[in-house]
Amino acid sequence: MDEAVAEARRTFPEFVKAFENSAWGEGDYIVRMTFFDSERRVGEDLFITFEKLEDDQITGVIESDPRFFPDLKRGKRVTKPIRELRDWMFVPTDGDHRGGYTLRVLPDEGENKTAE
Repeated sequence: MDEAVAEARRTFPEFVKAFENSAWGEGDYIVRMTFFDSERRVGEDLFITFEKLEDDQITGVIESDPRFFPDLKRGKRVTKPIRELRDWMFVPTDGDHRGGYTLRVLPDEGENKTAE
């Protein structure tokens, strides 16, 4: 997973440039960001529709339903430091997506997670 996050961060400037120039055509530009509460010691990654990068801060709208953060809701605009970026992806209206590095290394939901 660490290698996937590193690759997403390394290629993130390509994602931002494509977003700013509409270089990849029509579709959704999405980032996966970490949210962490050190007092409660809980964290989760949320998908956010990317809107902008400014001063090393990513702004966008939450697209997934938070489980551990009741103050965050789908549709809420948030701004997070770029260091909390976990992944990015471009999902075109038609055609193949780009990015999604961490999704490639996650186990299938149907996979048995117990040791044999």
